Amino acid sequence: MNDYLVKVFKCYSSLLAIQFRHVGESQIESKSLMAQDKSNYENWDCPVVFHSSPSAFHQSPGFGDGIHRISLGISHLDILVRKRPGNSVLVVFSGAVDRTDTTPPYFSGVGLSSWLPFSLISISDPAFTVDETLRIGWYTGVRDEPIQTLIPEVIDTVLSRWKKRKAVLLGGSAGGFAALATAPQLRHSSATFAMNPQTNIENYHHKHSVKAWASVCKSEAPEQVIDLASYYKTVARQPTITYFQNSTDIHKDTHAEPFLAMLSERPTYVLGDWGEGHIPPPTEVLAAYLLPALLPKSAKTVLEKLPPALRQALIESIRKIQQ
Repeated sequence: MNDYLVKVFKCYSSLLAIQFRHVGESQIESKSLMAQDKSNYENWDCPVVFHSSPSAFHQSPGFGDGIHRISLGISHLDILVRKRPGNSVLVVFSGAVDRTDTTPPYFSGVGLSSWLPFSLISISDPAFTVDETLRIGWYTGVRDEPIQTLIPEVIDTVLSRWKKRKAVLLGGSAGGFAALATAPQLRHSSATFAMNPQTNIENYHHKHSVKAWASVCKSEAPEQVIDLASYYKTVARQPTITYFQNSTDIHKDTHAEPFLAMLSERPTYVLGDWGEGHIPPPTEVLAAYLLPALLPKSAKTVLEKLPPALRQALIESIRKIQQ
């Protein structure tokens, strides 16, 4: 196997590893939260463009490869973008992160886009910039700085500047929640791939994580999306969804089934036996669904270049899908 293919499938494996406060009224508390921002861009080795506000971002004439930091006030939204040929853009949301000896921003899917020819928008959760102990934020934004409507606006703005047609959203766990919350709001065509997502933040079984999130992010504003089942009852158009769920994951009963039961249109539901617990789908399973959405014209060419054993596993997965 040549080095290129080794790198490609290391990237696939890293892709599958996506598992995916009260902001006080006083100026003193706001400064305290801002002081917790430990963002460090040096590890990403790319240009960083600072935008003073969301409107400044939207008015930007273009978006070059690198990190774009959008100031929201107390927090900031970081996105890493890479423009490549083709009409589709992969948009990746991260799940829970390990804050031990790590600092934001946290970008997933970067390795994959280095070796396969599609554009990328990777989004880091702004909540990590105001609380250095928070491990999971579901991309709701902090209490006084909601971002659930801003994120689809940012995605649409980038796609419009790049003249792209389709956003392919991907996330696991909390990232899957964010992808599902974002998709209905997009103006561009979209396809969403969610792996073992939470669909109701307050039903997440790790209650200490929910409590930590609520102390930073929970808002009384009715537009904040916490329960996707309730939210999807209000959307004008149900997006295209491929929903991956491991059969032994507790999320199957507490998140997948309540959400899927209320949808007006049944999504593509991939129920698998991939190990015990909160385990994402194997590389070949995810690739069989994801590659055609990203590379509809060249998927066959990519398949032909794969190592024989992995190519055969992928072909078998595609055959099962077609049946």
